[in-house]
Amino acid sequence: DCLLSRGLGDVYKRQGTIFSVFIGFLFKIFLARELGADMLGLFALGMSIVSLLSIFLSLGLGNGLVKYVSKYVAKKNYIQLHTYIRKTIEITLLMSVIAAFILIYYKDFISSNLVKTASLNGYMSYFAVLLIFNALISIFDHIIRGLQEVKKSVLIGHFIRLPLKIMVCYLLIHLGFNLEGYLLAEIVASILALFLLFKLILEILPNEMRSIFKNSKTAISKEERKFGNNMLILNIVGPLSSHADKITLAYFFTENEIGVNAICLTIIAFIPTVLISVNSIFAPIISELHTKNNNRLLKYYYQNSSKYIFILTYPLIIFLAFFSENVMNIFGQDFLIGSNLLLLLLVGELFNISSGSVGIILNMCGFDTITRNVNVLCSIIVVFFYILLIPLYGLIGVGIGRLMYVAVSYTHLRAHETRGNLV
Repeated sequence: DCLLSRGLGDVYKRQGTIFSVFIGFLFKIFLARELGADMLGLFALGMSIVSLLSIFLSLGLGNGLVKYVSKYVAKKNYIQLHTYIRKTIEITLLMSVIAAFILIYYKDFISSNLVKTASLNGYMSYFAVLLIFNALISIFDHIIRGLQEVKKSVLIGHFIRLPLKIMVCYLLIHLGFNLEGYLLAEIVASILALFLLFKLILEILPNEMRSIFKNSKTAISKEERKFGNNMLILNIVGPLSSHADKITLAYFFTENEIGVNAICLTIIAFIPTVLISVNSIFAPIISELHTKNNNRLLKYYYQNSSKYIFILTYPLIIFLAFFSENVMNIFGQDFLIGSNLLLLLLVGELFNISSGSVGIILNMCGFDTITRNVNVLCSIIVVFFYILLIPLYGLIGVGIGRLMYVAVSYTHLRAHETRGNLV
């Protein structure tokens, strides 16, 4: 009962996710009308570059924070808890600075030669700063999730950082800063969020753990490194499949198509709201239950969460499918060409919510090698389809490629989950 109240009953996380997605949707309408598809396309392309560089920043250790923080707290192994957290922060900070330097020093080559969008050159310094802040924010958020203290993290991320970004952006755009104003707003909000998250971590870390500022007494273990290596491979293939559409569109088309694609993804972000909320809190609980060999309770939580995820999400998919053109028209006439892409993405999300928390289950229960292999296979498939179909069909090619990725991934992960007798 205690775990259930901490997990699936945590209304703060659900409310925070719903709030951020809804406000983010309204914010994107404002940006679409003020900046246009071209500027939004530049922002989406720049953030894709940031995401691709962010693959290597924690060397996969950041993805293990949720699993190992909750595991070591349950085992009261505070020495290794200190080591894992401190080493992950050190590695991430060092790699982030190196990646930011690459973005700034080679901005001409990246803009003109790699993504064929020379107009991105003038904004590359902003994206370099965002890369550092976003990397550390991600690490801090994973630590807080591992400690199963979500409420204050949600407050900082969804109810402080997002509104601040919107207010600063609104002010700067009306002062004539356009895309620069949007980027500056992202940076200002990220600085405040980073400070508040770090302060929160210092408050909620177990008193028995040595100060995070002191040097570690131990090293990263072989098990942690193995898990990190698998997550690093997932980090490589994940953004490859997520951002290959933008890179391919940039190569063959213009910023306009990238902007339309970005708006479709913004709309689709509504679909997995319940799934993301459950996964955020379910992950450390899975790790704790698996550590205690309580598979009966784990199976109970998974089956019930999957049922409610589907029931609460399916009506939204049907609504968006019937009114796809009307929804796209909200952003302006330029975005109507994305209505068919939106339909294809909705079909893909239907597969996604049907699988529930399958990937999280496998990762937290020690089957991360399986999720690694499945994601590598699916990423190769989706990139192949993007390169093959986008030059021929444009945005429709993006939808078909994404649909193939989700369908293959869903089939393989469910098969391995059943074979492993996890649920």
